[in-house]
Amino acid sequence: MFLCRTLDQTRSPLPHFSPSPSPPGTIHQPSQEIFNFFDSLLLLKRGGQTVFCGPLGPGAVYLKDYFRSIPGTPPLHAGENPATWMLECLGAGTGMGTTVVTCDYTSEWEASAMCASNLETLQELTQPPSDAQLAVMASVKSRERATFGRQLTACTRRAWRSLWRMPEYQIARVLGCGVMGLILGSLYFRQTQDDVSGLVSFMALLFLATTCVSNINSTAVLQVIALEKTSFCRERYNQMYQVAAYTLSWFLCEIPWVFLQTFVYTITFYPTCNYNMAPWRMAWFFGFSFMYLLFSTAFGQAIGAVCPSVQVAQIVLNCLIPIFSMMSGMVIIPGDLPPGWKFLWILTPLNKAFEGLVVTQWGGDDDGAIGFFNIRHKKYEVLTRWAFVKEFFGSFAFEHRFRDFGVLFAFIIICNMGYYFALKYRKLENR
Repeated sequence: MFLCRTLDQTRSPLPHFSPSPSPPGTIHQPSQEIFNFFDSLLLLKRGGQTVFCGPLGPGAVYLKDYFRSIPGTPPLHAGENPATWMLECLGAGTGMGTTVVTCDYTSEWEASAMCASNLETLQELTQPPSDAQLAVMASVKSRERATFGRQLTACTRRAWRSLWRMPEYQIARVLGCGVMGLILGSLYFRQTQDDVSGLVSFMALLFLATTCVSNINSTAVLQVIALEKTSFCRERYNQMYQVAAYTLSWFLCEIPWVFLQTFVYTITFYPTCNYNMAPWRMAWFFGFSFMYLLFSTAFGQAIGAVCPSVQVAQIVLNCLIPIFSMMSGMVIIPGDLPPGWKFLWILTPLNKAFEGLVVTQWGGDDDGAIGFFNIRHKKYEVLTRWAFVKEFFGSFAFEHRFRDFGVLFAFIIICNMGYYFALKYRKLENR
């Protein structure tokens, strides 16, 4: 990048560059006009051995004087490019096949006064700084460091552009949820909830749809995290930004896309399944679906940052997703869990989302008459839909909806903290 900007500006007196600090650049056999813009030069011969390292001077006069002081160096003709001449001296120019190198420029450099001066300067620079120097460095660092807000703004802008340049990632998520909603909705189109099998089927449909669309997010984001970890490894030691600003920016950029994804999923799935079309029930459905899809995205980010590769992350997800499904409340009723496995119910976010979806869909619904044989009470009963739901799950309550929403938000925060700590403390460069 620097080389391209330099070449574009070589026809002007370079007013854009200040005297300090000087930007580095790597170039092979430049023209004389470009070569004169360089202040200093590190010249290496084949094998990486140093031949010259120091200031060039006006018109590369220091380089010319140094090479001319070495016996056996070919003469520099009038008007000849110094860059071409020094390469011809080393036998690395365009005429390298006809040039015979008779000088050991590496030994000459090691014995030169300029090399000794460079070593003395290097020795001084590698000395531990004094307390006064440390204080000055700390004050300069504190003055030059950008605020967290500016870092977050810059990281968010870059993360948004990166996501915008991944249309296949966004299309896969948005269209995947839309197609999944249409497929599941069409299976239950015009079905009724007037008996036990119908009502239980609609509750199972909520569980199945939530699980399917959330898996799309948690697996799709793994590849994105793997690609971004490569650039993050290069930039973390440059201290370009704080890790907190980087992780938060990626989460913030995912929110609009997850919102769009939830909107497409809601309009394709909810109306086709003969669910209650009351606006407040649809709003709760959208809210819980949005929160769980957002959690799935944050969970995938954390797993992708912790695991060394996409393959390992996919294996970990494939192990955790069945546990989430079993602890959702649909596969195993909460009251039937063994006491030793209660902690899994607490640590599973899916049962919070599923409970919120169920109680806001049927909470307070006193319509219908569901007749069934109650095994617990050993008698035949006729209940309303909401009474049957409470009897079926046991611990689900309409009053839990705000608590479940808050717990999902807490799980999202925990996943983002996991993403942050994984990038901050895990040695990614070892992979």
